[in-house]
Amino acid sequence: MIGQKLSNFELLELIGKGGFGEVYRARDELLGRLVAVKILPQELAADTDYRDRFLREARAASSLNHPNICTIHQFGDANGRTFIAMELIDGITLRKHIGRSPLPAEEAVRLALQIADGLAAAHDKGIVHRDIKSANILLNAEHQVKILDFGLAKQLFQGSFDGDTETAPLAATREGSFLGTIDYMSPEQLQGRTVDHRSDLFAFGVVCHEMLTGELPFSGDSVFEKASAILHVDPSSLRLLRDSAPAALTAIVLKMLARRPERRWSSAAEVRQALAGLAGDSTASAGRHGISSALERSVPEEFAGPSVAVLPFKNMSADPENEFFSDGLAEELTNDLAKVEGLKVASRTSAFAFKDKPDDVRQIGWSLGVKHIVEGSVRKASDRLRISVQMVNAVDGYHIWSETYDRRLDDIFALQDELARTIVGNLKVKLVGEGRPLGGRRYTDDVEAYNLYLKGRYFWNRRYAAGLQKGMGFFQQAIERDPAFALPYAGLADSFNMLAFYNFLPPRQGFPKGQAAAHKALELDPGLAEAHASLGWARAFYDWDWEGAERSFERALAIDPEHGMAHFWRAFFLVAVGRTSDSLEAIKRARQIEPLSALVNGGTAYLLYFHRDPQRAIKEAEQALEMDSAFRAAHTFLGWNKILLGDLEGALEAWRAALDLMPGLTVAEGLVGYCRARLGDVEAAREIERDLADRREGPYVSPYAMAVLNLGLGERDRAFAWLDRAYDERNNFLGFLAVDPIFDEIREDRRFAELMARVGVPQARVA
Repeated sequence: MIGQKLSNFELLELIGKGGFGEVYRARDELLGRLVAVKILPQELAADTDYRDRFLREARAASSLNHPNICTIHQFGDANGRTFIAMELIDGITLRKHIGRSPLPAEEAVRLALQIADGLAAAHDKGIVHRDIKSANILLNAEHQVKILDFGLAKQLFQGSFDGDTETAPLAATREGSFLGTIDYMSPEQLQGRTVDHRSDLFAFGVVCHEMLTGELPFSGDSVFEKASAILHVDPSSLRLLRDSAPAALTAIVLKMLARRPERRWSSAAEVRQALAGLAGDSTASAGRHGISSALERSVPEEFAGPSVAVLPFKNMSADPENEFFSDGLAEELTNDLAKVEGLKVASRTSAFAFKDKPDDVRQIGWSLGVKHIVEGSVRKASDRLRISVQMVNAVDGYHIWSETYDRRLDDIFALQDELARTIVGNLKVKLVGEGRPLGGRRYTDDVEAYNLYLKGRYFWNRRYAAGLQKGMGFFQQAIERDPAFALPYAGLADSFNMLAFYNFLPPRQGFPKGQAAAHKALELDPGLAEAHASLGWARAFYDWDWEGAERSFERALAIDPEHGMAHFWRAFFLVAVGRTSDSLEAIKRARQIEPLSALVNGGTAYLLYFHRDPQRAIKEAEQALEMDSAFRAAHTFLGWNKILLGDLEGALEAWRAALDLMPGLTVAEGLVGYCRARLGDVEAAREIERDLADRREGPYVSPYAMAVLNLGLGERDRAFAWLDRAYDERNNFLGFLAVDPIFDEIREDRRFAELMARVGVPQARVA
């Protein structure tokens, strides 16, 4: 097309080609200036999707007026061709400028500041670029950044619940199409989920990594391998990043590359502020040792003060079953450190999310919000132990302290205290009461009882019925060895509560045994927060003693304000009695303490079911499955919320998945029957009903499940009959009567009000 005219533009030279068009150097004959003209190829112009995307680029970019964004002069149609006339920039792409060699840190910061400025301007206008990459960033002769190619841009609209933004596409995406550049795509964009400005920040992080190392952070020989790396593997060249950039700059980039959007910076302006702190500090070009005030300005607020996470220790023993001991040692060390005043300690659940994962310690530090990481290994043979421990600065990746201990097994308690004191000493936290064990009371002097307790906790943490039952066996053996050992009683209490709540045990059998174990634990140690929290759960959902439950939760949190599970369980108590805003605050606190717990994050989906927010809930459940694909309960949370959303096919699929992973979960069987009935397959629903009724004489069949199934069949009288049985059996699901959406269709029935009065749920607070 050289020599041809489009409107007032004479095309002089082809200067580039891309997926959405050809770019020509051109002369604007009206204004006498040189411009760049981008033309949509004719074969694509005939496709309305491509044409709409092309024009969307022009509309999006033309609304922006910023020195770091390429200026759009004009767009339109001429001679049957669709075109955009834009600022002509004499320069090269950032991709070519980098080549295969990393840029000096000082230059990378200077360029990153300009990119952040341009992105902040776009985001302020509600525009997400969605294809930020080094090839879409031009540098002119003065090395000024110009962001190009808004062809995939989207306009943002405000969402709900917690300020997350939703997006509305300006043009339809062809089914199965893959928009964007794979190497720079955020996890949420890859998965086809809603994206907002934080998706651009992830891509920006990839560009920064590329500038600092000369390499992309995620590699693969195919699109699918690259996608898998972005979703599941940590950046491949973090060591290069560590060696080539100041620690504070590395930390900024790693936060941009966080897989979960909420763990990234909140805005491009915030990234710019952190980068400006580096640019204004002499340490910005001080190589990998550049840590000072710039670091303090670039780390998140949660890094303030001394903080540490203890990762699960590696089992180096010949016997793989000794993993329980290495896990238990890290867990006990976490518990000891958590009792140190003024020291922030990442919870066991969140730290153990990194078990067997090759994450860089700095990424772990950012994820957990701590400055220091403790990691180690355990070799156990007969009655001998070799324990190697090291503490690493999570900001720069450098070792602070390491030591190897060769001890006898019966020295384990003294060694735990020594380890805790050494860690605290290196963190320069002042201890109170130098003469006593750091963690306070030692619950047993019997090493074998302690080993059995660790085995019990190991299986309890797996959170499925067979694992809970196996763990309970070890707790009982520990008690037989040392009847004065309080902790295994607390473990039994939690195990009975969990089995009863999911109706694997009859509530009248499980909850009283759990309460008895909790009372015994408190008899041995009245200050055991775990036992108070366990009592609170049973008092709420078995005794229906709402005031007593609140006292138990308050007592647990007075003893240990950082007890994540106490906040978590209390959130469900609060929603059950209609204190909805308080329940959201409680779950928020639980998530702050347990940010990487699949149970807490997934359980949020169940809580949101009672808040009637299914779209947000489904997102939470899916994220919990991303954290831990083996987290079985997440499928039940998906099922309840998909029913609420009206997606009965999706709900049926979720409940089937729950049954595949949790056989014997009769609540799920009842809800499969409910979905079948509502989808019109009445005979299949009745077959499930008959099967469950026939099994009532054997293992426990939840009457709640039978009631819901009969609601699906439209059998209200039978549903109420089963709800009466659920009341007689003290079924825990009746605790949610006031807020359970599945009962909305019978909520006005006099019998329902009478049932609520018997359970004692405050009717005035019904959500």
